Amino acid sequence: MSLLTDSKLMTDQHFPDGYNVLTGEETNGHANDKYGEIHTGDAWQPSRDRYCKNQNDMPVALIVFADKSHTDLHGALSLTPIIFTLTLFNRSARNNPNFWRPMGYIPNLVYGKGTSDKTRAKDKIQDEHRCLSFIFGSLKEISKQNGFMCNVLGKSVNVKVWIHFFIGDTEGNNKLLGQFPGNKEGVKRPYRDCKCTFDDLSNPNPTCTYLTMDDWRHAKRRKEVDEDNGAEFFREISTYDIDNALHDDLLPLSDNTHGHYKMMPPELLHTSGSGLIMYMFESLRYSMGGGRDRDLIDQLHIEISQQLKRQSERDFPRGSMRNGLIDGTKCQSSERKGNLFRLLCIAHTTVGSSTLKRSLSFSESKWKLFVELLKLYLSMEEWFHDSNKKEEVRHSREQIGNVLRMLQRLFPRPPKTNGYNIPKMHGMTKMQEYMKLFGSGINFYGGPGESAHKQFIKIPGQRTQRRVNEFAKQTALQYYNMLVSKYAADECNLSNSKFKQSDDTEKKKVSKEDSEADDIHIPLSGKYEFIVNNEVMVAMKDDGKLDVVWAYDDRKFKEGPKYRLCSELTTMIHRKFESCVHGQRVNGYTKVTVNSHYGGDTSFYAHPSFQGHAWYDWALVHFEEQIGSGNTIESYYPSKILGFIEVGDKQEAVIQCSEKPLEWKTVETKFFVAITIGTDSDVSFVTVPIDALVHPLCVLPDIGGNANSYFVILPRRNWSRYFGDKIRYNEM
Repeated sequence: MSLLTDSKLMTDQHFPDGYNVLTGEETNGHANDKYGEIHTGDAWQPSRDRYCKNQNDMPVALIVFADKSHTDLHGALSLTPIIFTLTLFNRSARNNPNFWRPMGYIPNLVYGKGTSDKTRAKDKIQDEHRCLSFIFGSLKEISKQNGFMCNVLGKSVNVKVWIHFFIGDTEGNNKLLGQFPGNKEGVKRPYRDCKCTFDDLSNPNPTCTYLTMDDWRHAKRRKEVDEDNGAEFFREISTYDIDNALHDDLLPLSDNTHGHYKMMPPELLHTSGSGLIMYMFESLRYSMGGGRDRDLIDQLHIEISQQLKRQSERDFPRGSMRNGLIDGTKCQSSERKGNLFRLLCIAHTTVGSSTLKRSLSFSESKWKLFVELLKLYLSMEEWFHDSNKKEEVRHSREQIGNVLRMLQRLFPRPPKTNGYNIPKMHGMTKMQEYMKLFGSGINFYGGPGESAHKQFIKIPGQRTQRRVNEFAKQTALQYYNMLVSKYAADECNLSNSKFKQSDDTEKKKVSKEDSEADDIHIPLSGKYEFIVNNEVMVAMKDDGKLDVVWAYDDRKFKEGPKYRLCSELTTMIHRKFESCVHGQRVNGYTKVTVNSHYGGDTSFYAHPSFQGHAWYDWALVHFEEQIGSGNTIESYYPSKILGFIEVGDKQEAVIQCSEKPLEWKTVETKFFVAITIGTDSDVSFVTVPIDALVHPLCVLPDIGGNANSYFVILPRRNWSRYFGDKIRYNEM
């Protein structure tokens, strides 16, 4: 009720497009042809129809997240929070911890029990399920009473609640299901939701038979009829014989047939970041060893990472430089994806490709497959989290299988391991199945739940006495106190804001009028100046350099540090102002921010010494070129920005263009595109209006190659289609 009755949370901007929160139906005229938000999944309509049978019923489905977290160094003060959010909120809202609430906390049940503890694993898991049964008690009571009445968005409705799916890591989901750990060869059914065997785990495109509630009931009946044979049967199906809290008939679940078995989808944070990518780096460490080649790759990793920080286009996964590129320690799960991307960047440089080919003993054909696999794997992950056409998702299993097959071939695991007979490989093959059920893979991604640990455990846990036997209780009470305090503060702020409402309304009207008058605003900063005279022109012509004095603000010039502009910029300025009237004041700038009311803000830097190093961004620049007699064509050139100048009211960017134009479709098709920057001073160095900078670019130098060679990189928001376009199906 705290979520449903909060006016700040229950607003249209927090609901999925085309979704009626009161009825759970699509709004009129809204196409439901993509697997995007949760209600677009195939599991939504059957669940809604089963629980909401009357016109006044409001479907409120829960996403439950469970994952253990600790607040101390050794893990004694650890808890497993059971938190939830509502499926009626959209993706951006669910990423905010304010849209989550805790149901309860499972304490550290193994505290004080070492490796010599003789308590059976079955009994340990049973203890957790006793806690779960208590935590889900209120939910079962709501189900027993057939919902509860509540005023939502000004309408009195009967709220019908059920759990739509669970999010957690492999270990946590196994405990929720009472499943044996699946990383040992002796386990007959190593994956939690299907009947596949150990040897099936490495199959890149398996045909799974999913477990049902009838399978569980059959096992229970066998145990009742014959104690010994029943216990043996539980071992055969790799399940602990416990009273599972999720088997309670009163607990409302989205799936009546498969129950909770098909409500725990794999997610990329643990399946890939803490799984397959970790094993890919393990394979590289085994193949490369620890010699000079690996040290060179680590040096390239640092250089590429520094280059990526200084780009106008920064939409790339975050990596880690705490250790070497392929080192498995001191790296978070989400950062491994960023390091895999940096490996792909290194593989495109001259020195990086030769080093990797030599150390991995790859032939030319195998090397091309290696580079293509890195592109496909990164784009496949983004495709999992994108909103894709339903028909495309239904036909994607073969392409997913091809990527996983290439991974197993090009990244073989070391000896004395299980190879790729691991649950996380099997989980990746199931992503498509669960996308069909629950929409885009971002809906069951574990990242938001992990980040919510700070809100639900870290902060309230620091306000306790830090005693193990009281830690769970005191943490829960402290979070309750935080929630009550927040409500009180919001009420106070609400009463104060009423006095300012009229003033804010007037300001919004003015800002709206300004925005409609000018959709794009381009502020300049990092100001310096010089005056065109004989001394300046001689210095630029002879030395190719120019000393300038920087302005610390836009109102007054002060004596400050002097820096020399780059020779390319001064050469261009000399050519532009050579015939100018002497005494002309020229203002220069090192940064421009293009503020668009539709596309957000984009900053471009052109600084000779930003924190000790030069920073020159790249952009895709629009030109109209003349061909033939009076005909023009539009073309786009990747260009290095050398500076920004202002003479009178005219603002321009000084750029160095590439030799050939580039179509954006080429970047989308190839992922990485090699370019050569022009060096002809009359053709390649030009000035253009600032609004000709139409797109930020990430451009990296070809380390070890030609000094004028670079490559343009496709930003992450476009990676998904690189994989999706390779899925073959007959589009109607």
